[in-house]
Amino acid sequence: MNRILQAVDALRALDRDTAVSLLHTELRLGAMTGNSWLGVSKLARQIGELDIALEASRRYARTDPNSLDRQIYYWGELANLGRSELAMEEITRLPINA
Repeated sequence: MNRILQAVDALRALDRDTAVSLLHTELRLGAMTGNSWLGVSKLARQIGELDIALEASRRYARTDPNSLDRQIYYWGELANLGRSELAMEEITRLPINA
């Protein structure tokens, strides 16, 4: 069973510490990009693990093919979690034709 599903199971068993540990392990050992990071981001945010949520949303945004929807999700997460300046910095680094 993958670590994300194990984390969900841990939360169902009211074992938040194990869930957080599994999410940290996924950050360390998981892929640098991929669509699964969207779910990780949402799960981490739901349990208040904001740093994990932001890193997961960043990895989701970097997933090929590059899409504006993924970028907007990441920027929205940054803004919602009080990091609007970082979101604006990222937006200003976009190429002119973006």
